[in-house]
This record gives sequence, C-alpha cells and structure tokens, in this order.
Amino acid sequence: MKLLTLLLLPVAAGSSLQGQDTVDATRLTRTALSRPANHGGFSSFAFEPKAKKIVGSSGLVTIDGTEKRGAEVIVWDVAKGGIERVLGRHEETPSWVHWSADGKRILSYSHADGVLKAWKPKGRKPEASLQLAAPGVYPSQCAPSVTADGQLFVHVQEVTSMVGGREKKTRAALELWDVARRKRRWVVEDSHVQALAIAPDGARVYVYVVRIEWEGEGGKKRGRYVERHVAALSGKDGSELWRVERKRKVRAFLPAPDGDSVLIVSTEDATRWSAQDGSTIGEPFDLSDEEVPWHLTQSPDGATLAVHRFWAKHMDLYDLASGERTRRISFGEDTIDAFKHPTLSADFSQLAGVWRHEPVVLEIGKLGGRKR
Repeated sequence: MKLLTLLLLPVAAGSSLQGQDTVDATRLTRTALSRPANHGGFSSFAFEPKAKKIVGSSGLVTIDGTEKRGAEVIVWDVAKGGIERVLGRHEETPSWVHWSADGKRILSYSHADGVLKAWKPKGRKPEASLQLAAPGVYPSQCAPSVTADGQLFVHVQEVTSMVGGREKKTRAALELWDVARRKRRWVVEDSHVQALAIAPDGARVYVYVVRIEWEGEGGKKRGRYVERHVAALSGKDGSELWRVERKRKVRAFLPAPDGDSVLIVSTEDATRWSAQDGSTIGEPFDLSDEEVPWHLTQSPDGATLAVHRFWAKHMDLYDLASGERTRRISFGEDTIDAFKHPTLSADFSQLAGVWRHEPVVLEIGKLGGRKR
C-alpha cells in the first residue's frame, strides 16, 4: 500500500465544526456483543485486520468470596455479536489486548500481575505465557506498546517498597520483550518514562522522560524538574539514538506506518517529528477542546487521527494532511452516555467499546479523512 506523505498545517485555536459533520451515535447501526455469564466488565478490545472478528477482555469477579470468574480473553463475531470462542483466562483482569496486523497472533496483558499471554486466534490455550513482573509491581501510567506483528512488546513496570512507613517507588524499568523467543531483549532501569510507543517494525522505541527531585520534608516538600525530554531508543539494544528537550507534556506517540516519522500529541496540539533525528516536520496543529485528548488512534495509512476525549462524550476525527477536524461522533452529554475503551477497525469504519455499560460495535462508515 502506498502511504501518504504527511504535512501538518496549523489550525486556528478553538476551531469549530461549523460546516462539518457531527454524527449522532444513537443513529448509527449498533451490534451488542454477547456477555459471558460472569464477568467484571470489559476493559480492552482489538479488531482483527479484516474486522470480521474482535477480541476483548473481561474483568475478574469473585463469587461467594472464593471462586474467581471472568478475566477471560474472548473472541466475538462482529456481524452477529455472538461469542465465537473463549481463548482462555488470566488470574487477574487482562487490561490490554492486541490483534497482530497479519491476523496470526493475539496478545493479552494484565497490569495487575504482569502476565503477558500470546494466543492463536483459533486456539484455546496460550502459545506463550510470560511473567514480565515480579511481586510488588504496580500498574504504570504508561500503556504498553507492541509491534505490528505482535512479536516485540514494550512496557514500564513500577516497583514500590515501604520506606519509613510510606510506600515509595523504587524502580520504573522500561523493558522490551521478544514474545516469539519468550525472553527480555533489554531493560532500562529507573527510566522515569511517562509515555512510550514502539515503531511498527520495532526499530525504535519513543519515550517521554520526566525526572523530578524532591526537596524539604512533610508539608513543605517541593519538587523541581531536573529532566524533561523526548528520546528515541534502539529497538535492538535500548541505546539512545537521539534526544530533544521538551517541557510540554506528551500524551501519546503515534509512529507513522512507514517508520519515517512519529506524531507527538500533547493536550493542546500535535506535531510530527522525524524518526531519524527528532526534528519537527511542518507546524503543530490544534487539538484544543473543552476536554483533553485521552485515547488516540492513527489509521494504518497514516491519513486520519481519531481523538477520544477525557469524559468520553465524543470522538473527533482529523485529516492529517491538512490538520482539519472533519468529523465528530457524539455519544451524549450525560456521564452515563460515555463511550469507554474505544477501538477502531483498520479502515476506521467500525468502532467498538463499552457504551452505556454494554459492549458494542458501531458502524460509523467511512468517516475518516477529508470530507468530500
């Protein structure tokens, strides 16, 4: 597939959607996904490449204080919404799932106990189960990231211990695991990483590093920034390829499909950077809204950016060639209407998630890109 050459152009702050489409999600075709008998909600979804099936994870529940149910990895038929198969389960809630671009591998990961499992889509037991974290590990604020083929997995694990009667983070290790070989490739100790992403081909890992030193005692304790930068690390050995100082918080990295650049998203805007040296390409474009960006997805052809906002009341679609906001999908104004854990199909024609407490797939049509 020929990929687009992207040039990001500035958009005036506070740009409105006048003259553009706002889509009322209640008017879209909706398929409810069947729910297993016992579950603790749903926390992650991923479409297969052709979007005929979707995988998701259910939350752990305890029955009568002893028996554990849920924590399952489930495959649904998208057209009918029925459960096609349950691949298996985790001991704790699997909080993240991924379906590889070639359709041959499903990954599931539990932040709660640090276990990563690899599955064949038609299997019923994991082909690999990796204990990535030891006891005492707590969920990092960084979402994990994986290569397009599902073979390389990168994450941050935070280890805490009791110091002076208080819980203190003592290690925040950035790790890259080779799932196929079932071993860790490299680790960066005390990484201070707050956002990360791995390039689709695994050549680079992008990280946002923030290090704070604390001074004083008790209520007079104050922190000062001693390090804030974006860096690209080698996927081969974790060595630093380049570094650029940056004070503005990075919410997400979205590597381009061709590997030549990475879209860096903050609360207010997005800028494309060169993967080779960290130089900027074009000008930032505006993402400002009454709600901050939360879940961000880039289409596989690099043409469209989907921005799901913090309170989950709407999703905005941007054309990355022009920087224009072209569509808004509105889920409703009440908190109960919030659309959680959004996942888009590769062609951006279907949207899955939890809406009004129900796992669903919405047919959103060809809403991405420039309006014709």
